Amino acid sequence: GHEHRPDASHLTLREDLDRLNFQELESGECLGWTDTRSGTPLVVTDQSGRNVTDEYLVTRNGRIELRRPAVPAMLTCDQNVIRQDCLGYFMERYNPPT
Repeated sequence: GHEHRPDASHLTLREDLDRLNFQELESGECLGWTDTRSGTPLVVTDQSGRNVTDEYLVTRNGRIELRRPAVPAMLTCDQNVIRQDCLGYFMERYNPPT
């Protein structure tokens, strides 16, 4: 596992976060660490802007983990990109109606 202690910013991301892009990740995968008193500092929104953080992320003992399987895209550790745009995207398999 990836063990790490969060710093004063309340969010520490995995150093290899960008290597997870376009891989199917299982629930429980650790994305980073946070101060447990503040919960997750990350927000997940769907395509209509609705907050769906609780559907995707859970904080357990300071670890920010996926609550369900997802495929990340464009994850970055570049703080400028994160501040100006976002940390990245989660994709899910889409089964078109038959």
